[in-house]
Amino acid sequence: MPISIVNDVLQVQLGGAARDTGRLAINTTIGLLGFFDPASELGLTEDKTDFGVTLARWGVAQGPYLVLPLLGPTTARDLWSWPVDSYLLDPMAWYARNHSLRYHAEYLPVMLYYVQLRASLLSADDFLDSAYDPYLAMRNAYLQRRTYLIYHGNPPTSVIERMQGVDGSSSNDIEQLLQQQQAYEKAHAGVGAAPGPAASTPAASAPASTSSTRLPQHSAD
Repeated sequence: MPISIVNDVLQVQLGGAARDTGRLAINTTIGLLGFFDPASELGLTEDKTDFGVTLARWGVAQGPYLVLPLLGPTTARDLWSWPVDSYLLDPMAWYARNHSLRYHAEYLPVMLYYVQLRASLLSADDFLDSAYDPYLAMRNAYLQRRTYLIYHGNPPTSVIERMQGVDGSSSNDIEQLLQQQQAYEKAHAGVGAAPGPAASTPAASAPASTSSTRLPQHSAD
């Protein structure tokens, strides 16, 4: 919450800063240092933000999409969140820098946080495994989530239409991806299936599901 509170102030989102401050105060006291979440029951829902969103709100361009070792997907703009949020604003980083415990136990809270964060993303593994192009699936999901955060869950209609390709800006990309998907299904149509009408059913239904779920994500770029 301290990271979100500071960035809310930098974004001049004073209502968000007040809500996040109230959430921090309630969960730290009544919630026993955050082990419980009474703030959500009181209507103070979590509204995360970060320095990458702050830069976007002030007009900094997104830049290229990057996949970094250990850090994972990011952009040239969001990359600045790591030194600013993780080093300057994160209380766990403050604690680690100002303590020297046996076996470097001062880093234990940070390690536990990242283990919990990775565990929360396990459900996405099946989605990536079933995607025709896992790289595109990850990229599009990441960019759509960032757009959602930048507009605090309410992107304007023009942005939604651009993400969905309604304005035609990504129609060529969608058509190319459809052709690749169809070629992939044709090449694998007989693998592990008996000949006959039943074997062609999954392949016949796949393009519809692809165009309704993954293709809008592809247009987020």
